[in-house]
Amino acid sequence: MKPVWLICGLAVLVVASGCTNAKQLEVQVADLHSRLAAAEAERDRLQDEVSLLQAQREALNERLGEAQAGTAELEQLRQRLGSDVEVSLKGGLVTIELPDKVLYRSGEATLTSAGQATLRRVAAALNGEFAGSPVRVEGHTDSDPIRRTRKQYASNWELSAARALQVVHFLTEQCTLDSKRVHAAAFGEHQPVVPNTTRANKQQNRRVAVVVLPGEKK
Repeated sequence: MKPVWLICGLAVLVVASGCTNAKQLEVQVADLHSRLAAAEAERDRLQDEVSLLQAQREALNERLGEAQAGTAELEQLRQRLGSDVEVSLKGGLVTIELPDKVLYRSGEATLTSAGQATLRRVAAALNGEFAGSPVRVEGHTDSDPIRRTRKQYASNWELSAARALQVVHFLTEQCTLDSKRVHAAAFGEHQPVVPNTTRANKQQNRRVAVVVLPGEKK
C-alpha cells in the first residue's frame, strides 16, 4: 500500500500538469485568434488592392481607347489639311502647324493664294469638329535677323506678330470664324522646335501654329 504522502504528491502533480496544459492551450488559442485576425486583415487589404488595381486598369483602358480614337481623328484631320500641314498633340492640345513657305513669301506677312486655300481647310475644321473651342494663332520665326523688309519689321517679334495677325484676320473675316474665339501670339525666334543651326532647321522653325485650346468641342 502506497503511503498517503505519495498519493497526495501524485495528485498535486496531476492537477499542476493539468493547469499547465490548460494555460498552454489558452496561449495557443489566443495566438491562433491573433494570427487569424491578422490573416483576415491582410485578406481585406489585398482585396482592396485588387479592387484599386481593377479600377486603375479600367481607367487606363478607357484612356487608351480615347487616345486611339484621338489618334485616328488626328490622322483624318491631317489627311484633310494636306501633307504640308503638321497636326499633332502638344501638351494635350491639338496643334496645327503651317510652315511659313505655305503661307507667305520670304520676310513678308501677306498671305499667298496657296496659303489662303490651306487656311480655308483649317477653318473648316475649326468651325467643324472644333466648333466653340478657343483658338490661339502663334507666329514663330527662325533666329536670322530681318534684312530685306527691315523697314516694315524691326525684328522677328514684329514679323511673327504680323504673320499671326494676318491669319487671325483671314480666319475671322474670310472664313467666318467667331472673333471672340481667336487671339494672336507672337514668339519671334524664342520657341524653336529645333536648334537654328542649319537651313533645314530654320525652315522648320518658321511657322504659324494654330492651337485649339480647351473648351466646347463637338
